[in-house]
Amino acid sequence: MSRLTKLILAIVFVLAVPVQLLADVTGKILGTVTDTSGAAVVGATVTLHNGLTGYERTEKSDAEGYQFLAVPIGEGYEVTVETAGFRKAIQSGIVLLVNQDFRADFKLQVGTTTQTVEASAVAMQVESTSTQLGDVIQDKKMTEMPRSN
Repeated sequence: MSRLTKLILAIVFVLAVPVQLLADVTGKILGTVTDTSGAAVVGATVTLHNGLTGYERTEKSDAEGYQFLAVPIGEGYEVTVETAGFRKAIQSGIVLLVNQDFRADFKLQVGTTTQTVEASAVAMQVESTSTQLGDVIQDKKMTEMPRSN
């Protein structure tokens, strides 16, 4: 190998390794927004908030629902759905783990926006959005993983 080829390979290696080491430690929060008959509620304001970190994002629901991609892992997340003619709905106590697709579906009840339906202490989530095989990794599991040298 020529000296120039070795230099180019070394530069590529130095630039590529840090990118691989900075793997995403994120998850996804998604769900549907329907009324009591099961029809999709389009245009509802869906807000993702973490009171512990101040993280907040807002999306509008469509016929498929909503999704928040690349959400930093952690606890203390809350999803709120609001739209005219329906009661505000909140799901709190969400803990998002690495590579998790957390599903938070909402069935809005007719009412005024001053009324709120709140759900907390979410039961065990089952992965129903992806056929990909994988594992959700908790922080303790990550720190105990062997490191390659």
